[in-house]
Amino acid sequence: MASTDSTVQAALQDAIADFVTANPASEKVFNKASDHLPAGNTRSTIFSPPFPVAITIASGCSIRSADGDVYLDMVGEYTAGIYGHSHPDILEALEGALVNGVNFGATSALEGELAARIKRRFQASAGLEMVRFTNSGTEANILATTTARVWTGRSKILTFAGSYHGSVLSFPTKGKLDAMTMPGEYIVADYNSIASVDEELSRVPADSLAAILIEPMQGAGGCLPASIEFLQHLRARATELKALLIFDEVMTSRLHHAGGLSGKYGIKPDLITMGKYLGGGMSFGLFGGRREIMEMFNPKSGGVVTTADGTEKPMSLVHSGTFNNNVVTMHAGIAGTKILTEAVLTQLNELGDYLRQAVLSILVGKGLVEAATDADMRDIAKVPRGRIWISGVGSINAVHFGVNDELVDLRDLFYFHMIKNHIYVTRRGFVALSIVHTRDDIDRYVKSVASFVDRWGSA
Repeated sequence: MASTDSTVQAALQDAIADFVTANPASEKVFNKASDHLPAGNTRSTIFSPPFPVAITIASGCSIRSADGDVYLDMVGEYTAGIYGHSHPDILEALEGALVNGVNFGATSALEGELAARIKRRFQASAGLEMVRFTNSGTEANILATTTARVWTGRSKILTFAGSYHGSVLSFPTKGKLDAMTMPGEYIVADYNSIASVDEELSRVPADSLAAILIEPMQGAGGCLPASIEFLQHLRARATELKALLIFDEVMTSRLHHAGGLSGKYGIKPDLITMGKYLGGGMSFGLFGGRREIMEMFNPKSGGVVTTADGTEKPMSLVHSGTFNNNVVTMHAGIAGTKILTEAVLTQLNELGDYLRQAVLSILVGKGLVEAATDADMRDIAKVPRGRIWISGVGSINAVHFGVNDELVDLRDLFYFHMIKNHIYVTRRGFVALSIVHTRDDIDRYVKSVASFVDRWGSA
């Protein structure tokens, strides 16, 4: 049955009404919280009108709402929930942390152990020689770009339209900066466009660029993977201009055990930022990279740093943070590194590949998009687009609506369709799997996608 914009809009209004009727307890939670929190929560990403589903308990890959409904969780805490909910090894580590004291206000063996474990995974293939911990990916990206400015003595950061590097480092378009973007000199180029990068760089003095900040796959921007050729070009331009290449792998480091996408593609950045799941599900972020750069934070260096131009400067950078090494995160993070073996991560990402190919097959079968090879799906310029399409790498994917994501009503209708089928998804179609998901879980998700496409796939 063909659908028009008016039929989609009418169906959406009906779906919203059904949602409100089915979720009175969630609405009550929302209304009560709205007296104290703008939009009833303190995290913009999870607001979903008319109100979000309120969750009371979670286990494995299931969550239960305040209204008593149990959902298959396909959100995975936006990649941070890779272990599933309440993994027994994580719980055991947290219990040990609570027994032995939560806030030390001092160093312990824990932070060194976690750093060594993370470094072991990312040093050889991603160049992670030294690290520093933060409380979030946002902090990690702020500190990485600031470090680059200090190291180079320059001010400009090249970033990309559609990129998200944290709540104060968001660049939705090439035009006016987001109102919440922290002050700084930014150059915004088109993502995955070598020509756009070269054009933008030609407009500024060669000695003004401090760093290139890039997500190898844009996460919040829609799971859009950059081509290897594009990333290689950024590596070459950064080297040429004596600027730093910063890979934001806060989301994507889970897509390949040996070094994230940096390692998968064989491209070493100068600095890398990570976080999310690496803290075992607790608040966490990190930035790190080449030893000589990170030594700027070492007060034992004597305060003399040899910077990019070969000169020595008296400098020892200070990076504090009350909870940077909090023992809860350190315990959980260490436990997490033991869980995520190469075999476990490989299996997880293969499951994500299965999901993406299954949805793609449905869309191809309905004539919504053209067929694509695995290589095509790893380059957003080659990913087939249509009324409904899918993109992603491994265990992180997104379903899109409209060639340029313009079919917002259809996107919202899909959200309420999935919720009605007791599958918890994000409003924007983002999906992040956890290690406790099974093939049956993915088949259930795919079946629900298929039923939606059957009804609403035709324009």
